[in-house]
Amino acid sequence: MSGGVRLAGTAEFAAADAPLDESKAQTMLEHAKVMLGETPHITSTWVGSRPSTPDSLPVIGPLKRYPQISLGFGHGHLGLTFGAVTGQLISCAIQGEPGGVDLEAFAPERFS
Repeated sequence: MSGGVRLAGTAEFAAADAPLDESKAQTMLEHAKVMLGETPHITSTWVGSRPSTPDSLPVIGPLKRYPQISLGFGHGHLGLTFGAVTGQLISCAIQGEPGGVDLEAFAPERFS
């Protein structure tokens, strides 16, 4: 972040290709003005899709039909937070070791 401060923090239910809602960016800018004591210079705005699962739980574990393939995704805004734990759980599952967590609730096939 040597080039400045990044403002982020909104989420909404919208189509994957929905355009940026400028009013949300303006709201964040107004809050930044209060916190920083000055009007920040905006260099760019961005919006992107962050798909989520219907039950809000991540998908973690091997595919039953193709057990050589393991999945670990769907952490929403907590991907960096839970990425290492998910990697450890998948590693244990691949090696047939207990990982300390029953992965059934996170099974990829739970939606079929």
